Amino acid sequence: MSLEVQVVNSSGRASLDLSLEVSQKDVLEAIESDGWVILQRATDINSSERAKSNKYVAAILRSARDGKFEPSRPRHWPYPSLISAPMLRIPNWKSVSKEKELLAITCYHLGGAETVKWLWEYDKGLSGPETNDTQIVEARGRDIIICNGWLAQRFPKPDEEMDMIMVQYRWTGFNWD
Repeated sequence: MSLEVQVVNSSGRASLDLSLEVSQKDVLEAIESDGWVILQRATDINSSERAKSNKYVAAILRSARDGKFEPSRPRHWPYPSLISAPMLRIPNWKSVSKEKELLAITCYHLGGAETVKWLWEYDKGLSGPETNDTQIVEARGRDIIICNGWLAQRFPKPDEEMDMIMVQYRWTGFNWD
């Protein structure tokens, strides 16, 4: 079964089939080194449970470590919560960033049609300390922004009143205490 999707990262855009191990590894490498990727037209936020079991995200995580990642409960974020969100990062980002392989991701399932523009901001310090030098990336409704757990970043903001669903995944073989 083909899982063809457009993938955007800091190097550009490519059409990849995430049913292929080589494509899964390409996406993992981008998340591990650059901290993020965008899967274009890969979601619909009408169902939180469908967001949690998204086939593209599942394919990527199957190829990471031993594939044993547990999802959080999907969180619906209404438009007002997205507008003034602070820079966020998981509390134990330092220990997570020391690992070469992926330990945790956050997935933002963006609402709206493909015409809705979303702006997402992250700190260019990547896995190191925050630099306050940020980069803004554009995404669209129905896209999924996937970012590494160590990345300091803000919630995406839509250009019109729109909601999103956030699902986080973490590897079960790491001591999260």
